[in-house]
Amino acid sequence: MTTAQQFEIEVKVLLGSEDRVADFLTQLVLNDPELNQTGETNQLNHYFKPDGDPQALFDTVKDLLSEADQAALRTMLDTYNDFTLRTRDANGAQILAVKAAKSGQDKDHALIRAEGDYSTTATTIDELDAKVLSTGYSYLSKWSRWRRTYQYKDFTVMIDRNAGYGFVAEVELVIDDEAQAQAAKDRILAELETLGFEELSQERIGRMFTHYNEHWPEYYQTDKTFNVE
Repeated sequence: MTTAQQFEIEVKVLLGSEDRVADFLTQLVLNDPELNQTGETNQLNHYFKPDGDPQALFDTVKDLLSEADQAALRTMLDTYNDFTLRTRDANGAQILAVKAAKSGQDKDHALIRAEGDYSTTATTIDELDAKVLSTGYSYLSKWSRWRRTYQYKDFTVMIDRNAGYGFVAEVELVIDDEAQAQAAKDRILAELETLGFEELSQERIGRMFTHYNEHWPEYYQTDKTFNVE
């Protein structure tokens, strides 16, 4: 779990087919024989529009959080006035996730995003959603995915089977100093070149994201996919 003082630098790769997933994994092993799978989760992710009251949100969910996560969430909400808010069920654990970017940058897909994943004592995602909805937020969309996480060299690699998107890989570094963001991304891109794969462009991600949000009931908790160029 990252905190409000850390920043995720990630690059996405659209894999598409299971054959491409197998090729990607083969290249990971060839370049790091000690590749280690560190986790596997089935997830529901519910995204919310930025139409609620952040102070009311904090007041409503704080009793579901540890003291440390209360403080981290408070810092996130005080530091950023534009952020993405989602709830997540990950293998039955209920998480409140907040991601934010600097003013003027895309909070959904910017290079530098502050990230906080806050574990809660809620027993279901519906229970956690009810708390969020009560503070004025409304649903943007609901996503489902199956995720495998790997430690590859000093990178975190995630391979997802996403509703709508199909198979996507994310290669991530987490940094404490945002001044190192471009250097971190350059390292990821160089590693992808070594592996023989390319970054999924931010422009195409944006088009895919928009399409999914407009049609999410067709894809949520299914294996159906779409192709948006």
